[in-house]
Amino acid sequence: MASVNFDKLPDFRVIVVEAINAGLTRAADALSGKMVVGMTRTAKVPLRAGRRKSLALGRRYFPSRPGQPPAVQTGALRHSIHGTRSVNMVSSAGTGLPYGLFLERGTRRGLLPRPWLMPALTANKPLILSQFKAGANAVLQRGSRAVFQ
Repeated sequence: MASVNFDKLPDFRVIVVEAINAGLTRAADALSGKMVVGMTRTAKVPLRAGRRKSLALGRRYFPSRPGQPPAVQTGALRHSIHGTRSVNMVSSAGTGLPYGLFLERGTRRGLLPRPWLMPALTANKPLILSQFKAGANAVLQRGSRAVFQ
């Protein structure tokens, strides 16, 4: 017969917070990986006369069209994307580079949005939720054995 030792309930609270932190960390890592993958895909843009000329001159960078993920020029934004370790049940995924937000939302000066963050979030909600559950369940299973004996 299972019994609950009420003296260990504060320990159980710590385990639950640890489980939430583990789930959020795992979900943020999964989301950041999907953001990078979404940015590495090249946009399917038909060759126009100017683009053919650029190819003939040896240029390899072509700007993305508004509404498509940003084209990779130096790779700085793509390499800066990461998920943070959850502390106090807060985690994040994204970049610290200021122009990441400019590309996502556009600017008042005429740069039209080239979203990369929100499309990754909306397209991968089931994956993010499953990663959260897996991370939290691993900690809960390990911790519940110590509390419920």
